Amino acid sequence: MYSIEKYLNDLSTIFSGDLKSVFIYGSATRKETKNNINLMIIVDNLSGERVRLCTTPTKKWMLLKNPEPVFITYDEWKCSADTYALEYSDIVDFHRIIYGKDYISQIVVKREDLRLQCEREIKSLLMKLRAFYILNSNSKFMLKRIFVPCCTTFMAIFRGILRLNNVTINKDDKAVINSCATISGFSEEVFQVLLDHKIGVQKIKSAQAHKILDNLISELEILLCYVNSL
Repeated sequence: MYSIEKYLNDLSTIFSGDLKSVFIYGSATRKETKNNINLMIIVDNLSGERVRLCTTPTKKWMLLKNPEPVFITYDEWKCSADTYALEYSDIVDFHRIIYGKDYISQIVVKREDLRLQCEREIKSLLMKLRAFYILNSNSKFMLKRIFVPCCTTFMAIFRGILRLNNVTINKDDKAVINSCATISGFSEEVFQVLLDHKIGVQKIKSAQAHKILDNLISELEILLCYVNSL
């Protein structure tokens, strides 16, 4: 059976000395899991030929129910903390290096870059939610399809806001929601309901879809005002 060890071995064969670092990031670093493992792969040279050689082993890795790994050159990695401030700050706090050097400890995320991305992500999420609502308001079944993706987005935003306030990030998502709501002044109820829906604790019924989306948009508007005030 294919495994993370075999995937690393295949990557090492393809890139040889140019494979600099591989690390796990995301939810798999905050809880035990055998799949849904996010990998960041840092290399020195990502030529077209090498990319093609990665196709077969990467598809094998993804067949184990893992997300598509991120391939990035070292030069891109060291110059992207301003562009991906939310993602980099999450990686700094939650990661596990499984191959090669530690290129994470050298990363510095600037506060204003983090604040700006929080603002941008909230605005983007609001626009997507409103557009989706406009097109699908007559189908409660369709409306439910946006709940899980938006949950992933707002959890990343919440962790960013806590970092802006120098709050240590709890590994428990429910505690993160509670802390962010206390600081930012929004009601946490709709976000806790969406989290329960995502992890399967209590699924949202179609009849609840309109109310959930109404409340979600309202609370995100409050959150946006708070972030704009920072």
